[in-house]
Amino acid sequence: MNHYTHPQLAIPEYPCADYGLLLVPLTDTPQLLERQQQALQKRYGGSLTRPVHMTCQRFSCTDEKQLTTLKTALTELCAQASLMPVWATELLPFYSEFRAQYVLKCRVYASPSLQQFMTQLETTLQTLDLKAQTPWTPELVTLLEGINASEQAPLPCTQKLFVGQRLVLSRIHGPHAFEPVVNIPLGDDRVTTAA
Repeated sequence: MNHYTHPQLAIPEYPCADYGLLLVPLTDTPQLLERQQQALQKRYGGSLTRPVHMTCQRFSCTDEKQLTTLKTALTELCAQASLMPVWATELLPFYSEFRAQYVLKCRVYASPSLQQFMTQLETTLQTLDLKAQTPWTPELVTLLEGINASEQAPLPCTQKLFVGQRLVLSRIHGPHAFEPVVNIPLGDDRVTTAA
């Protein structure tokens, strides 16, 4: 099942209109990444995160017209973007307040092309008076949830996680409830609306 093109049914309402912009691979979890996750799972326990993604921005929006304008602007931005390899630089086991459990995340290498894309996303949001909740920094990608380990010092880890091939605008209903709104390929003008 593709978690980005099949919205979940009966998702409870979240108190505010929170949205996320997610960089994702073409398939939910590439086989190489899944094998890497399974190897880490043997060490840390927990369950594999599905679908694997990198959160680019998180913001609130209650205006449907603003959201429609944003979809158009994101489509134009993504049409000019290239595919983006996402590389891990270190592993970080810690307690996630959002997920209310220990997780294993990895910090991502902020390549010049990734930094440029993130700046363009932030500018796009600002142009529409949509304020990102936090400025983008080399993001953390969740690999495992509910791990047995407690917080530890970061562990060096240099490996390719996936190639970012799509940008997904997703409504956040809660820690494990997300609703895809639009799915935009990078470097292409085709758009999939998940509604």
